[in-house]
Amino acid sequence: MLDLTDPAYYYLDNGFNPIPANENKVPILPAGHRFFEQDIDNIEERFKDAKIIGIAAGKVSNGIECIDFDAHENQPIHEIFNQFTSDPEIKRMIRDGYINCIQTRSGYHILFISEYSGNSTHLAKWKDQSVMIEIRSNGSYFATVPSPGYSLIHGVETIKLQQIEKEERDYILDFARQFSKVELSREKSRMRKQWPDSFDDNDMFGYFNNHGDDYAKNILKKHGWKLTKSQQRSDKNVVEYWTRPGKHKGVSATFGQFHNMFYVFSSSTKDFQDRKAYTPVDIVLKLEFKNDFQRFKLWLQEKFKIKLPEPETNRLHSFPIEVFPEPVQEYIRLLNQANNYNTDFLSIAVMFVFATINGNKIKLRVKNDWIAPTIFWSIAVGEPGTMKTHPLNSIIKPLKIIDKLSKKYFDCELDEWNQLSDEEKKKNKRPKYKQVLVSDYTLEALHEIHSYNKNGLGLYRDEIVGFLNDMNKYRKGSDQEFWLESFNNNSYAVNRVTKDPLLIDNININIIGSIQPDVLEKVTSESAGNGLIDRFLYTVAETEIKSINLEDISQSWIDWWRDNVVVNQHALFNSYEDSIIDMTDAARKKFVQIDKRFVKMQNSEDESNSMKNYISKMKTYVPRFALVCAIMDAMFEDRNNTLIVDEKHFEKAENICNYFIPSARYIFGETNKKKEIREVASKGNGMTTAEKIIMLHGKSYTGKDIAKQVNVSPAYVSKVISAHKNRAK
Repeated sequence: MLDLTDPAYYYLDNGFNPIPANENKVPILPAGHRFFEQDIDNIEERFKDAKIIGIAAGKVSNGIECIDFDAHENQPIHEIFNQFTSDPEIKRMIRDGYINCIQTRSGYHILFISEYSGNSTHLAKWKDQSVMIEIRSNGSYFATVPSPGYSLIHGVETIKLQQIEKEERDYILDFARQFSKVELSREKSRMRKQWPDSFDDNDMFGYFNNHGDDYAKNILKKHGWKLTKSQQRSDKNVVEYWTRPGKHKGVSATFGQFHNMFYVFSSSTKDFQDRKAYTPVDIVLKLEFKNDFQRFKLWLQEKFKIKLPEPETNRLHSFPIEVFPEPVQEYIRLLNQANNYNTDFLSIAVMFVFATINGNKIKLRVKNDWIAPTIFWSIAVGEPGTMKTHPLNSIIKPLKIIDKLSKKYFDCELDEWNQLSDEEKKKNKRPKYKQVLVSDYTLEALHEIHSYNKNGLGLYRDEIVGFLNDMNKYRKGSDQEFWLESFNNNSYAVNRVTKDPLLIDNININIIGSIQPDVLEKVTSESAGNGLIDRFLYTVAETEIKSINLEDISQSWIDWWRDNVVVNQHALFNSYEDSIIDMTDAARKKFVQIDKRFVKMQNSEDESNSMKNYISKMKTYVPRFALVCAIMDAMFEDRNNTLIVDEKHFEKAENICNYFIPSARYIFGETNKKKEIREVASKGNGMTTAEKIIMLHGKSYTGKDIAKQVNVSPAYVSKVISAHKNRAK
């Protein structure tokens, strides 16, 4: 039997932490050991029965990391590895002693040393979703020579490896990612879940995605992207390798890994998210039209003369998380990847939290008689069974923790007050519980709570339909007035019969909740002409029900969001004096440009009256969006607490509007369409279900819409229609 004691000492003496394992590569270590974090001890005892020797990856071993190429089902891993090592940059790093290559029992290891070691993660997968390439780093280990079945095939001995730079590490990881046979993630769009082999040429967007690749590549070059090389792939035609603007070497993205797919690896791109897939439509829309969907639509119509399909085109893009500071973007991505949380839902919750933290502290002067607060009313729209509550809760939860801490403080104060004499109680007011987040309330109670917390509140209703219905009733005639004053950050006097009157100065209540599309359709239909319903920010409906995966988000990220961001920033903002700040001249000019575009939309005959009303409210939101973006930037940048609202914040505000306007157009369009279907169906009273289906089908309504109206499955609708067509023959 191979004695691995001497190799273990050899690795340890050269700064690497050796790990003993059995023939199945399972570490032979006691429960609760910490040898992935600290030096191992008692080498002779621990390695006496070892069949495999490994090295703990990451900082405990001088920052060594392992790129593991693996195939458990006889996939062609040798071909993948050979393509990887034939790259000139990889060849150079092998030749110069920066990386080496180890053949394993089922694949290959590429080893390198870096001071930037991170977390273990999957880099590429086979078509069956099994792992093809992964990086083993902090908290894990990898088997190595002289274990049976392991041999050095390229490069220097492991202990002689030189440390690589961050740019070289990024290159290795990015280059490995492009071999994936499936999309690790992709930007939300109109397309099917699987990337298609071709798009529909009869659809304007499909046509451009099929034939607009050269145009999209020229746009990439125009914006600083560089085509660095191309590679013939045995399973495809040619894959191109692109380098992002500002980067002198390395791979930031590929073009053509799948049909006309632009797949971005780099996390430092301005316009694209890392590990996301984009179509030619996505590229041109983002870079040339700054997510202005209306201008892009008109350009495509003029260029290709193809009728635009409705209403699905309104669901082209997701919330532009690039408006957030980079750490917040990363937190959203991690929650999306680990928990399948919808990024749109996470994004509106982030805005809700920051707006609630700020409350009345910082406002933006638009004009002398127009002071913009950070007040947002948001609704997460999702089909039954989709996750709506969890993503909102994950972001909002720290506000609940703030309230728990406040309640403990209140209880202590109340105990002290209760111990006072009656005379002393008259001199000292009874303590009040200062609450931030409200869920279950009466309007009278809400008045009381706001009078204690004058900075403002966050109102969170999981199912917001009850709240919307209450707003629509306008009980006693005062509810409507209160909520209108609330949205406008005005004051409101509450006259009470048995208690002293209350004057709430600068009402500041942010609202967020979730709702199902059919329920929202009913509410918006009943609330036609209700100015309050136009003030809400709607997400495009989440329709996909997703299964749980094995990924998880680090607890350190959750702690960071809770403590460093929400709890600490809330305490910091509480220490500020209320202030009104001015925007820069460049910001003011940008706002005027945005307003002119909105006015043009309002004067357009293509817009419905409901959308014209909505765009009017969106003009109110623009400076609010700019202000909250500036506040977030100031939180995450070292500006010596100087807050500036400049042109870039209004550009971000415009991007946010470019999400919410198409979302509202889709929501209102669906409402009108379903109202029409109900009216048509009502004429069929006395008909059988099948007869109603045939009648509605004759009016060109989709099977999905018909199924909802007559309360049957889409499959049943399809069956009835097919039978009807066969009889007609």
